[in-house]
Amino acid sequence: MKDLAEAQAMLQGSLKERFKNFNACFEEIYRIQTGWKVPDAQLREELRISISEKVLPAYRSFLGRFGSHLESGRNAGKYIKYTLEDLEGYFLDLEGTPLVLHHEKKAA
Repeated sequence: MKDLAEAQAMLQGSLKERFKNFNACFEEIYRIQTGWKVPDAQLREELRISISEKVLPAYRSFLGRFGSHLESGRNAGKYIKYTLEDLEGYFLDLEGTPLVLHHEKKAA
């Protein structure tokens, strides 16, 4: 029984770290890419679609497989900051004024 509890704690710690890493990387990349100026509307749209097609399915799969391990715990919002709908909104906005990221709302 103790081994199972230790294994679950290790899994949860690993998942927290992975979600934290995703959040940090996403936020950095979002800030960088919202600063890009792509004057060609078709190229801009193709970039947005390409990025969305790579990130959203991977995040959906990861969130589906592992999100439930953290959702029931304390401070789940600290690790699972973004829903799929949140990410879709951010990707749609890559060509416009940057949206405020979740952690920036709390700091304001």
